[in-house]
Amino acid sequence: MSDLDLTTLRLFIGVCDSRSITRTAEKERIDASAITRRIHKLEIEAGKSLIKRIRNGVEPTAEGLQLCELSRELLRDAARLSETMALFKDSGSGRLSIATTSHAVAGLLPQDLGQFMQLPDAQGLTLAVQELTSSEVVQAVRDGRCAMGIYWDNVETSGLQTLPYYVDQFCCVVCADHPLAQKASVSYAEVTEFRIIGMRTTRQAEAYVSRTGVINGPLARFIAEMPTHEAAIRLSAANLGVFITSMEVAKSYLDCWKVVAIPLTGLFPLHFRMVFADMAALPLSAQRLIKHLSASHPSLRSSMERAPAMAVNGAD
Repeated sequence: MSDLDLTTLRLFIGVCDSRSITRTAEKERIDASAITRRIHKLEIEAGKSLIKRIRNGVEPTAEGLQLCELSRELLRDAARLSETMALFKDSGSGRLSIATTSHAVAGLLPQDLGQFMQLPDAQGLTLAVQELTSSEVVQAVRDGRCAMGIYWDNVETSGLQTLPYYVDQFCCVVCADHPLAQKASVSYAEVTEFRIIGMRTTRQAEAYVSRTGVINGPLARFIAEMPTHEAAIRLSAANLGVFITSMEVAKSYLDCWKVVAIPLTGLFPLHFRMVFADMAALPLSAQRLIKHLSASHPSLRSSMERAPAMAVNGAD
């Protein structure tokens, strides 16, 4: 097969979606016969009919549908390649993909990214942030799908480079009139006496600390599993249960609803780190962002003694 023409594939997708060569031609501002010739060439290459005429236009054959979906994937890959190449420019413009955990993206990362994007060095840069678990973050960087990531340092990162970002701590969020609300701190065992509001990552984190032996006692009784930190904290405000999260996440919502955040004792600090393949080989924009994040929270990095990292996959 000869080299594939991305323009031809894009037009073919348009025909499959609109079920009309004429409408696709009008949208793309080209002659309909030019699209017909391109599709005919595709059919010769494939050795199969890819579209068939119907009363009100055309529709893809079974082979045409398959080619259409594969073409979508190819065009998405081509777009990502183009974006990555744009990042190689010395200007630092282009698109930067970042993988991060839910705690970081609901905590300090948005304000840090906002400050960075206002700097002259970030002019022309766009960010694509993906929310993943820590193990998924590291794998996305390892696979080259993201230039850098933010993860909780409970996963193995051999072959990659890492730098500290900030240190957080576990806390529980309860409504203002909850029995725990007046306490200065609570243990995990005290929290498990009440109903727990969770997230997918909350369950993974509990399983992780349980395996390390930090939790001694009954596991949590989950009453609800919510998709976001905000939704979980809103349920806590309604006195449905206790939500365990990180302190920096909780602080963002204390003024919004009548809730309090109580530090959890006996658990290790949450050390968030940046991970990347090779600083010297990173796009200029990524290097600048890493330096910015490294200098953002020195007090949060020095406020707690560093706990040893433990390599267990699947936690956030």
